[in-house]
Amino acid sequence: MQSHRLSWLILVALILFSGRFFLSTQLFDTHDLEYHAARTANYYLALQQGQIPPRWSPNLNYSFGLPTFMFAYPLPYFAATAFFLLVGSIQLSVNLALFSFWCIGSFGMFYYAKVRTEHNFYALLVALSYFAAPYSLLVFFERGAFGEASFFALLPLVLLAIHWQNNIRSPWYLLGSYGILLAFLLTHPQSLVAAVPIVVGWTLLGYKKIILLKYWRQKVFLLVSVCLSVQFFWIPLLLEAKQTYISEAISSTRLLHSFPVFSRLFWPTVPAVQVIAGPMLITDFTTTLGVSLLLLLAGGIFVVTSKKRTITQFFWLAIILLSIFFMHPAASFFWAHVGSFKVIQFPWRLLSVSVFASSLLFIECLPVLSKHRTIRLAFLSLFFCVSLANLVVWGKPKGYISRSDYDWFEYFGTASSFDEFIPRGFDHEENLRVTDKLALSTAGETIIDFWSGSRMLYRVTTDESTLVLQKTAYFPGWKAYLNGNEHPIIHDSPEYPGRITLALPPGSHTVEVKFTNQTPIRQVADTTSVVGLGLLFIQVGSAVVWRRASGTPAPHRSR
Repeated sequence: MQSHRLSWLILVALILFSGRFFLSTQLFDTHDLEYHAARTANYYLALQQGQIPPRWSPNLNYSFGLPTFMFAYPLPYFAATAFFLLVGSIQLSVNLALFSFWCIGSFGMFYYAKVRTEHNFYALLVALSYFAAPYSLLVFFERGAFGEASFFALLPLVLLAIHWQNNIRSPWYLLGSYGILLAFLLTHPQSLVAAVPIVVGWTLLGYKKIILLKYWRQKVFLLVSVCLSVQFFWIPLLLEAKQTYISEAISSTRLLHSFPVFSRLFWPTVPAVQVIAGPMLITDFTTTLGVSLLLLLAGGIFVVTSKKRTITQFFWLAIILLSIFFMHPAASFFWAHVGSFKVIQFPWRLLSVSVFASSLLFIECLPVLSKHRTIRLAFLSLFFCVSLANLVVWGKPKGYISRSDYDWFEYFGTASSFDEFIPRGFDHEENLRVTDKLALSTAGETIIDFWSGSRMLYRVTTDESTLVLQKTAYFPGWKAYLNGNEHPIIHDSPEYPGRITLALPPGSHTVEVKFTNQTPIRQVADTTSVVGLGLLFIQVGSAVVWRRASGTPAPHRSR
């Protein structure tokens, strides 16, 4: 019991050591956190304006708006918006969301390792291998990668759900696993593409066939309900991205110019060496595996050479080695020609695969290491000290930025690195020539009755036919109503391309323009998600009936 308490106290102290930086009303000065603050403000506005689910960011893009949330992972913005409702500060809300991801991922991996190893100090070290790895710390403190941070948080909970899969007939397990898997699939798509096949492969390899097949119908039913439920996001992402510049953001040229400096993977201060005739190396932050991960790699190699080696040890060791290989320019062929690699975008993103694979390798190797007392003490002591050094060196922001909430709500940029969410056909240069909310091509009068960014209501009086230029970018889903009747939207005007324009006849008119989800793709997506939720209720109801009828306790948690 004392060992358990001590391990928990050490874990809490270490998490708070770097986590204290999140409890600030200022944002970290990172690559992307500024964008995420602006997106959070717009996610809140979209909800406030009645978008369920939010898909259009009302105030981005110089207030022309963007379909940001059709393509940007929704979970982090949902979490930050929830905090905003509590604390009323965009910057503090973003920080609290990051802090919650930091805590959930760290404690989640600790608890998962505790369940697997049944040893408190080992669980503490596995948790350190996860949250104190240099790349994990850089995700939070240097990159400010909101989506990857949420992925970091949910992955250990997914592993727990898999480990306890034979509790599938418990209503509480169903609800908890559904929530975890649903949230996980609404995190960072690029990380999911890299990680999900690995987790599935490990599950099939690491669990006995009798466990996988027990209650297999219920397990499949749960997975189907989860996969259907997330389609409100995934179907538009996959089918409507072509109407933006997302494909250009993940172009082969940009991808092949983003390999990490390979020598720095092993030691961050090694001078960069350009590979002759290879891709340019333009990563602007330190990409390193870190000494702690290299120790785990060496430990894994030591273990698999022993007589007690297992297939799961080989599996995780192979995943680490493959992730390192695919971060070398020699793997350019795969990045250029394999579709799933292109989705990942940047080779250095595979550092996240290296980190979580090393944590799982650590768990698999501990039974062998524990049988070599001298080696175990030396290895674990050195690993603990190196992890503490990681927290001191990497676990802090390099600076802060601060703006008012008004600035975040009125953020004029696109809040994206490559302007990839801009609708095709929208021309900034041409449309910024007219920045009024409404403009007429002829003489007339306009009166704005309501303007929210998601819905506009105004009156137009003119003595001759006119064009109404509205300060709104067009994207499928916008609908216009003239005097209560649906009216066509012009969005391909040569003079103002991509801008909502309405042709009105002479007279006095009431115009309503609003963003809807009334497109075939989005209606199918939303209906599919409702069906998935309905399947969950059916399964939970069946589990409740079965438990009451049988009177049996929850299944034993075993592997």
